[in-house]
Amino acid sequence: MFSGRLVILSCRGAVTALLVGAALSAPPAQSVNAEETGRAVSDFVPEWTWLWDTQTEVGEFTVPSTYHDRKHGRTHERGSVLLRYQLRFPAEPERIRGLMVLVPGLDQHSGRYRYFVERFRDEFIIASCDTRFMGRSNPELAGLQPGDIPPADAHHGLRNIRKFFYVIYDLDEFVMEVLPREIEERGIEFETLPLILVGHSLGGLAVMDYVLGNDHNVPPRNLAGVILSSPALRPPRGVPSFFQRVIINYNYHVNASFGSNTEQRTLALVTYEQLRDIVMTPIFYLTSLTRTPVDAEWATQWVTDDPWEQIGFQTDPLTIRRNPLNFIYQVQEHMIEIRDLERSITYPYLLFYSPSDHIVNPIGAEEFASRTLNNNPHNRVVPAADTYSHELFRARPAVRNRLLGVAEEWVDELLTAWNNEPWPGVPAR
Repeated sequence: MFSGRLVILSCRGAVTALLVGAALSAPPAQSVNAEETGRAVSDFVPEWTWLWDTQTEVGEFTVPSTYHDRKHGRTHERGSVLLRYQLRFPAEPERIRGLMVLVPGLDQHSGRYRYFVERFRDEFIIASCDTRFMGRSNPELAGLQPGDIPPADAHHGLRNIRKFFYVIYDLDEFVMEVLPREIEERGIEFETLPLILVGHSLGGLAVMDYVLGNDHNVPPRNLAGVILSSPALRPPRGVPSFFQRVIINYNYHVNASFGSNTEQRTLALVTYEQLRDIVMTPIFYLTSLTRTPVDAEWATQWVTDDPWEQIGFQTDPLTIRRNPLNFIYQVQEHMIEIRDLERSITYPYLLFYSPSDHIVNPIGAEEFASRTLNNNPHNRVVPAADTYSHELFRARPAVRNRLLGVAEEWVDELLTAWNNEPWPGVPAR
């Protein structure tokens, strides 16, 4: 392990960032000046720090170099990668009810889940690993502290992720190797703890893939269920640039519809779409190979409707500001693969999403719910219609507290059932 410390951000001069005002649903985000809020930015700084609190431990591990591609049955080797994680045990061990693993979203890090940790930290072991080349697992960001400015080329590491399933196997290594070792060192048997995976945005996509399993990674027998927050099942709909909109959204449509005539459409329309896709698919694929970086600053106004969380996002040195197109292409391919497999997900889930989300298209969450809601009696879908926030657990206080309360109730119901009899869809323990 490496030593960790709680760091406090010192305000360097006046904050000039624009803030997104609270919005109830569809209207576009409104901006206000930071000085109009009447509160000091330094009052909220601890909420943006790397460590959840002084009791949080940090560690690192190296993931193996071999990963198996389930879709094509191939094995790839891309060298080892150093990943960093956070882990927190309840102050009173006798109160431990289970284990929660948080999986961050695209360009994010585990430090952005402080509110979730605060809600569950007294009764759950909580762990989170920064995803490959993101957060502290990005060599360009690992040494930064709050108040530092991230380098412009921090996104370069993402170019090396040739297949998104690498991220899935990082998660598997963390859950199956690192956490059992950490937990059992404290005299707690890992397999006795009901495990709940919590995936946000791109982390939700990773969690969905992980619970599907394959010949090379099988979810642990103590996996009880998953919580999905704004899962990335369709690309963004709020991209302002025409170039980005064409490359990202149309590219997804081309890949998703190529060769498919399962929907009730006319023969002429199906023929047109297939001819178009035959022509356009190689064009967009070749474009993705250029590694052209795509600006992600447009997403700032849609991350949250809480003005102070907007400042936190804008001043967060562990947030990557750009994404290489080749990585975006890999993510979109994975969205399509998961869309074809998601009906097989039988683990119980709690799904949060905003119908006004602009960072990921909420249609993806709605499609997933329509296909899987009846797969398990404990499945629950919660649309947050009163916010446009993508990070729902960092939405304005009234919204996030309500959603965290829903999550707490669902977890209680889940563990009550877990401690009695297994339910359909979950392998026998």
